[in-house]
Amino acid sequence: MISKNFMSKVLSRLDKVDPDQLKSFIKTIIEDTDMLYRMWDHSYAGIIIFNEYQEVRYINQKALEILRHGKLKPEDALGRHIDDILPNQDFKIHLHHKIKINEKMHEEEHILGHPLVRVIRASFYPVTDTKTKVRFYMLLFVDITRRKLEDIKNRRKENIASMMHLAAGLAHEIKNPLASVDIHLKLMKRYLDNAPEFEEKSEMKDFLVVLQEEINRLN
Repeated sequence: MISKNFMSKVLSRLDKVDPDQLKSFIKTIIEDTDMLYRMWDHSYAGIIIFNEYQEVRYINQKALEILRHGKLKPEDALGRHIDDILPNQDFKIHLHHKIKINEKMHEEEHILGHPLVRVIRASFYPVTDTKTKVRFYMLLFVDITRRKLEDIKNRRKENIASMMHLAAGLAHEIKNPLASVDIHLKLMKRYLDNAPEFEEKSEMKDFLVVLQEEINRLN
């Protein structure tokens, strides 16, 4: 691949370059560009490149898949305004703000709600020339919806496990005093069984039965 410095040197001496060397130079640039596009076409990330007029100059198939443009082909998206490609109004507003202040976006998470809710992690880079003038913009993003759903499931599992641990601790704390109460109820029942008859004895036995049933239920 031709280095940036070598390309600058050739361009600065273009009028002195041999025609055959110039052909070889152009051929190499075409081959390198084709290789770069092939790499982008097979990237796991969605890639959109657009110019200062926000017209799409390149978009790969993965970007269209993530943005749910199933019927649109990459070549059909070329020349269209970036707003026609991005489905979410909030994300468009955020991107236009970044363009206005010429600021990068690095792995920010955004929710796209149309036609299906999904979460993307996006990065945005203004690409300038040597005079700091923006030549084009690059937008990269990956669909992390499945990962987010897995995170939510894992957090729910952790919360349930924590609640079960807490419930087990509470049950243990409750069970110890209940065991003590149960023992004393049995002692009281034995005492009443052996005690002489008195007016409230039968009623007290009924109370003890109710208390014993409640203790058994809590256990």
